[in-house]
Amino acid sequence: MTGGQKAALAAGTVILLGIVAGVMITVRSRPIETESLTGAVLVRDTDTRKQTPIAGAEITAASGLARGECKSDSTGFFHLTLHPGVTPGQPVTLKFQHPNYQPLEITEAAGDQIYLERMVPISNETQIETHGPEVVIADVRVR
Repeated sequence: MTGGQKAALAAGTVILLGIVAGVMITVRSRPIETESLTGAVLVRDTDTRKQTPIAGAEITAASGLARGECKSDSTGFFHLTLHPGVTPGQPVTLKFQHPNYQPLEITEAAGDQIYLERMVPISNETQIETHGPEVVIADVRVR
């Protein structure tokens, strides 16, 4: 190899390394986007065995960060798709609504995690519908 060929090879190597470094810097400088928020909605109770899933809870993101709203399924699972540009750590306000539970509004940092939210029931008493007049029974005896 002549001196000119060695110089050309060295210059080509330096140019190639410069291109690779430029691509790496460009790729790393782009913010990583959070595409969605995933989690579950449960009943808030001190007894963990009574923290059952809530189906049909409506979940929305405030400030127009989401592409719409979603509802929790029968297991309480929800998957809310966000608009492009939401970065990890960016605060996102989520609103949870269900007719049988008090509304819940929380602010969480967007990221790759599972969100477990617990809603408080409006009433713990079960209401029974009756179809007719109430009948009182007295002096019941069991043999």
